[in-house]
Amino acid sequence: MTGEDQLPRMSGPKRWVRRVLVWLGGALAVLLGLMLVGAGYESASEAADARA
Repeated sequence: MTGEDQLPRMSGPKRWVRRVLVWLGGALAVLLGLMLVGAGYESASEAADARA
């Protein structure tokens, strides 16, 4: 490998923006996952209440 297939190094501000965007994307993914788990839990508890 000669390193030609590697991504070019970014300057400081671009690197910072990319890091923030990656962090925000991860945070949004976690939030979406928690919302889906909460919706499923609520649905299951409503069904259990209806049976009781």
